[in-house]
Order: sequence, then C-alpha cells, then structure tokens
Amino acid sequence: MEYGPMKLNDDFGNGLMMLFVDNLPASGAQALTVEEKRLAQLPGELQPAVVMAQIGQASFVENYMAQQHALNQIRIKEEKLAAEEHKRLGRFLPQVAHHRRHRGGR
Repeated sequence: MEYGPMKLNDDFGNGLMMLFVDNLPASGAQALTVEEKRLAQLPGELQPAVVMAQIGQASFVENYMAQQHALNQIRIKEEKLAAEEHKRLGRFLPQVAHHRRHRGGR
C-alpha cells in the first residue's frame, strides 16, 4: 500500500448498526407492569389462562377466589417490603418540606 490503509466502504457496518441498534422496536423490550409482575409470581394452577379455562365448571369459583387471595397476599408482601425499605432508608432520602401558615400573620 502506497499511502497506508484506506477506508473503502463502511455502508455494510452502518447498515447493521442501524438495523440492530438504532431502530429497535419500542414494544420489543419494555419492563413488566406491576400487575404483570404479580401475575408472574402466581403458581401455575392459579395463572389467569388456567383459571379462565375453567369457566362454567364447579372449580372455577374456588380457583378464582384462590387466585385473588394469592394476588392480595403478594400485594401485601410488596407493601410490607416497601415500608421496611422506606424505614431503613428513610433517613437518607430527602424530606419534603412542610410549610405551615402562621396564625395571626399577614
């Protein structure tokens, strides 16, 4: 090479970058909602698809109530953990200023 390495063509690399990095679909990698996270914690027999498949059978009501109870227990556990974490980290978190209006003032 008389003048050193030459940059010939980088269109292929740029095309791959645009395809795989720049144009990711917005719906492809979204975080689960709070409700979806709770449903994922349910045991297999209480998953919504399994319970809804039993509509019209005698076991539907019992399984639906068990599903709702399990979801409520998961919610209570999450709230308890959040309260414990807030209690543990509360002194490090910024406090909201509460301004009171003075009586007899302007």
